[in-house]
Amino acid sequence: MAREASARPITHDLVGGFRMSTVTLEAGRAARTRIMAVMAASVVLAVALVAAVNLAIPTLAASGLRPSQSQILWIVDAYVIVFACLLIPAGAAGDRFGRKGVLLAGLGVFAAGCLAAALAPDVGTLIAARALSGAGRPW
Repeated sequence: MAREASARPITHDLVGGFRMSTVTLEAGRAARTRIMAVMAASVVLAVALVAAVNLAIPTLAASGLRPSQSQILWIVDAYVIVFACLLIPAGAAGDRFGRKGVLLAGLGVFAAGCLAAALAPDVGTLIAARALSGAGRPW
């Protein structure tokens, strides 16, 4: 009697004696690709915000806010300073509390800061909103 082909997927031995099917490995590869795309988009968003404000300096200087040169410097740098200071603690929080939840919470804080910056009635509020955006971004 001839042996019929098995309908089960081919299994592979992995480190530690675990066995996974080819289907599981393919699903894992697709998930890793999606995760990498989301993380890359997150980094692009952080860099784009810094570049956009640097490009908007002449428009910002001529706006109704009328910021001084030192205020323009703080508008640009508040985001970057807070972002840099919280980068390592944000990584530790992601390890401790879960990366997905911390990333989503950080994106929420970042979005709130961007909205506050867009609606800022004065320079002080704009600087504080940019700092809030920087606080949300590393998470």
